[in-house]
Amino acid sequence: NSREQGTDEEYIDLIAAAEHAFASDPGNVAYGYWLAYYRWEALSRTTDTRLQQTVLDREAMGHVARIADELAAVRNICHTNGPPYALEGQLRLNILGKERGAELIRKGFRLAPYDPPTCLVAGELAARQGNMDEARRLLSRAVQLQPGYYGDVIDVYLFDLNRPDLARELAGDDFARL
Repeated sequence: NSREQGTDEEYIDLIAAAEHAFASDPGNVAYGYWLAYYRWEALSRTTDTRLQQTVLDREAMGHVARIADELAAVRNICHTNGPPYALEGQLRLNILGKERGAELIRKGFRLAPYDPPTCLVAGELAARQGNMDEARRLLSRAVQLQPGYYGDVIDVYLFDLNRPDLARELAGDDFARL
C-alpha cells in the first residue's frame, strides 16, 4: 500500500478539524465525506504486510459500520455526489461483507468518474468480479488522476490478481516504475 501513514496525534488533529468543519456546516457533503474518509484512514492503518490486508478487531468493526452509516446519511444530503457512495460501498462490501456494497461502488463511479479513490475502488471491484478490461481501464484512470495510487494498483495486480503482466503494462517505459 502506497499511502503515507500519519501518527495517532496527526489523525486526532485531522479528525477534530473535520468534525468541527462538518458541525459548522452539516449540509456540506464534502465536509461529511472527508470526516468519514479520515476516520476510515485512521482506523485502517494497522495492516498485515504478509497478507496485504487491513487488520481490524471486533471493536473496530463496529466503528466501520458506524462510518458506513454516516456515509449513508451524507449521501442523503446530496444524491449526486459519488465519493460517499463509493467509500460506503467499499466499507460495506470489503470490510462488513455486505454484497449491496458493490452497487454503491458502481453508482459512486457513475456519479464521480473524475475522483481517484472512486476509480480505484471501482477498479478493484471490477478485478474481483473478473472483468479485467474494465479493471485495467479504471485502475489506470485512478493512477492517471492520482499518481500516488500507482503502488496501490501494482499491489492489486501482483497480490490480488497474480498478474505481473498488468503491472509491467502499467509501468510502461518508465524505468523508475519498472
